[in-house]
Amino acid sequence: MVVTSELRQIEGTLGLPGLVSITDHDTIAAPLALRAQPTTASVPVSVEWTIPFRGNSFHIGVHHLPPDSAVAVVKELGRYTQEPAEERLRDLFALLDSFPETLLVLNHPFHNIYRVPSAAHLSSLRQLVAFCRPWIHAVEFNGMRSFSENQDVLAMAEDLDLPIVAGGDRHGCHSNTLLNLSPAEAWEAFIASVRNDRRNTIVILPAFDEPAPLRELATACDVVRDYPRYPQGRRRYTDRIFVDMDGVGLHPLSYYWDGGGKPAWLSPVILALIALGNDHVRPILSWLLPRASQFDRTRWPRQGGESDQQPGLD
Repeated sequence: MVVTSELRQIEGTLGLPGLVSITDHDTIAAPLALRAQPTTASVPVSVEWTIPFRGNSFHIGVHHLPPDSAVAVVKELGRYTQEPAEERLRDLFALLDSFPETLLVLNHPFHNIYRVPSAAHLSSLRQLVAFCRPWIHAVEFNGMRSFSENQDVLAMAEDLDLPIVAGGDRHGCHSNTLLNLSPAEAWEAFIASVRNDRRNTIVILPAFDEPAPLRELATACDVVRDYPRYPQGRRRYTDRIFVDMDGVGLHPLSYYWDGGGKPAWLSPVILALIALGNDHVRPILSWLLPRASQFDRTRWPRQGGESDQQPGLD
């Protein structure tokens, strides 16, 4: 469904053929399953690799792994994620870089996902960049992060002399707000243009104009609403969210709540969330949010003479 929706947007909006790379965190199960289907056999084997590093963690988009060795490579990446050892990290980056048709992207570098102190996040980010700069091919301009944060990414990419690539980071049903635009007709050619020529063009779609908190609200709405056409056991959010409440392994919330025990306050909150996340309500909410950090097409790219102080990584 994700591949179909993305291709429909690319072909419908731009009238161009599309290439779609899908990543999950630290697993390639989805790309492998897609490649087993005739209609999605061209989807590359890609993964978002979690790198614990000096008290923090970062994410690397690893796109278009060699299919024959992808399972073994991702297993090694997972070993580092579970048991970090910096002496092995250089070898793993060098291994990934040795695949000429694989693209390594530093994803959402300024997103402090793990809530470490801000100064510590920037410090560990600088150290990571210094550590792995020879093997990073691009920095991600993220479709779910704010425009102000993405401006910091642009400054970082300029400091490092790296191209940017658009990453959607969608976790719901809405299509990506950013696309990469390339004359390449296959993944190999696109990756070569980024890795070797250090060139890329991104397209900012109208959906990116919506403030980032409202894009996140739309995703939350997608997560908790019902899908009657889904298979049994996947229709309700209580079937799709797994927790370990008793220390006996993961079970869906319905395992605990279908016989009673669901908090009385939760259903009204879910209904309110779904109402606020509705595609017709969010435009009204946008007027209640601060406008300073929102994307303004009339003012960007910035004209000469305008400048913002950016958190450089020199």
